[in-house]
Amino acid sequence: MKKLMLVSLGLIMAMGLNAQGNKMWIGGNAGFGTNNVKDGDSFSSWQFGPTFAYMLNDNMAVGINLLSNGSTDKANNNSNDVYKMSGWNIEPFFRYYFAGAGNFKFFGDGLVGFGGGKETWESDMSTEPFESKYSTFGIWVRPGAQFWFNDNWSVAATIGALGYSSRTNNKDETNNAGESIETTTTNFGIAVDFSNTNFSVFWHF
Repeated sequence: MKKLMLVSLGLIMAMGLNAQGNKMWIGGNAGFGTNNVKDGDSFSSWQFGPTFAYMLNDNMAVGINLLSNGSTDKANNNSNDVYKMSGWNIEPFFRYYFAGAGNFKFFGDGLVGFGGGKETWESDMSTEPFESKYSTFGIWVRPGAQFWFNDNWSVAATIGALGYSSRTNNKDETNNAGESIETTTTNFGIAVDFSNTNFSVFWHF
């Protein structure tokens, strides 16, 4: 992961050597979602990380998101089960601005994302937490809007996503017989909720 991030940062810096007139931007993403059911389970998720991008022209940009993320799912049952996830994602993206007026523009992002992390399960029924690794991959598009306060500062928001994703649980793990216990699930569709909402602040240079 560290090597991938260093290579990505190097590519962005190399593009910046030839950048003229606020074509580069750097900023941060932050997202948080929660869902609490009365007398039921409670769920929360978060993600944050830096973004680096380069404007190809007035309507198109390319960039990359480097994200940390996590979630906590607390079950309302007799054993007080708690599921936790922590991980990372790398998302190269292409952004196209298609409408707007003045300093306000709508855009669509096309992204390819991959990442990994670990899950833990804690319960009153177990003296030690159970831990497993996972990996993810996805291709999707998402809408958003961006507003420029001036030539150097802007804010952006995205909500929802349409695309394909896959997740492999128990990554590289085996049972007592030495047999793989990896399982992979795939999804295709639209997701529109607070866990797919992100806010960003950018500095343009």
